[in-house]
Amino acid sequence: MIHRLAEQTGAVSYVMPLPFFANTAEDCEVLLSQRGAREVFDLAAHVDLMVVGIGSVNADAQLVASQMIEPAEIDEIREMGGQGEVLGHFFSAAGESVETSLVARKVAPELEDLKGRRIVAIVGGESKIAAIRAVLKSGLLSGLITDEISARALNAEPTAAEIA
Repeated sequence: MIHRLAEQTGAVSYVMPLPFFANTAEDCEVLLSQRGAREVFDLAAHVDLMVVGIGSVNADAQLVASQMIEPAEIDEIREMGGQGEVLGHFFSAAGESVETSLVARKVAPELEDLKGRRIVAIVGGESKIAAIRAVLKSGLLSGLITDEISARALNAEPTAAEIA
C-alpha cells in the first residue's frame, strides 16, 4: 500500500526490510548492521513524512500472527496497560509509553527520534479503536487516515474496556 501511495503522489517510499522485534538483543544488533537497514534508518531520521500503521495488543495482533512476538509477550504488554502500538512502541490508554521486555529487541527508531516529526497513520477497523485512541493521545501523530466507522467511534466517548 505504501508503494502504491507513493507512486500515486510522485513520492519516494522506503519500507523497513526488518521485523519490529528481533529474537534476541544480539540479533537486534546484527539486523541493524545489515546493508540496507542502516541506510533506511538514516533516511527515516530525515524524511519529511512517515506513513505508519497502528497495531492492537489483542491476542490476535499482527505482531503475534506474524510471529514477531510470542502470545505471552502481548499478554505482558496488555497487563502493563498497553493499548496500541506504532513503529514497535506501545502506548497506554492515556497515551503514555509502555516500556516492556521487548525494548532491547526493538528494531525501530527510538521514540525520542520520532517526537515532533510529521507522522501520519493509516488505520481503521473496530478492533483497532482502543489502539488508535492510545496512539492519538501520545501526541506522536500529526495526522490520521481512517474509515468513517472508526472516525465515529473515535469521536464518541471511550468505552469502559478502552479506559481499563
